[in-house]
Amino acid sequence: MFKAAIFDMDGVMVDTEHIQSRAFEIILSELGITAKKTKHGTVHVAGGTTHKIWDTLKKQYHFDADTEELIKKKRVMVLNVIRQGIEPLPGLLDLLADLQGREISLAIATSAQKERAELITEKIGVGKHFTVTITANDVINVKPAPDVYLKAAELLGVRPADCIV
Repeated sequence: MFKAAIFDMDGVMVDTEHIQSRAFEIILSELGITAKKTKHGTVHVAGGTTHKIWDTLKKQYHFDADTEELIKKKRVMVLNVIRQGIEPLPGLLDLLADLQGREISLAIATSAQKERAELITEKIGVGKHFTVTITANDVINVKPAPDVYLKAAELLGVRPADCIV
C-alpha cells in the first residue's frame, strides 16, 4: 500500500492546456492575428516548450517578434486567464478527500512556476489538502526529469517506492 500520493497539476488537477491556448490566442489577437484552433480545440500543439510553441506559431502565422518577450507576455496572460476562473477536473475533490480520510500524505509536483501553481491551488480550493508543493522554482531539472517527484517524496518523508504518482 502506498503512503503518499503525488499529483502533477497540468492535466491531472486542472485542464491547463486550454488556459495556455487562450493566452496564446489573446496575444496573437493583440498582434492582429486570428488564430485557428487544432482538432483538440487549442491554437497550439501541446507538449512543447513555450519557446518552441512560439517559434512554431511565428512560422505558421508569418510574423516576427522577440520570442523572449512573447514568453514573458504569455506568462502574464496565463495568470490573467486563471484569475478569470478555473475549475478542478471532475473527481479531484472527492479523490483528495478520500485519500486524506485514509491518512495518505499528499503533494503537488509540477513543472509550473510557483506563482502559477499557487494561483491554481487557490482558485480551485485545494491548497489545504497538500502538505508539500514542489514547482519548477524548487528544482534544477524539471520534467521529464523526476526531480520534482523525488523532492516531493523527500519532503513528505517517504521513499519514492511508497508513493503513487
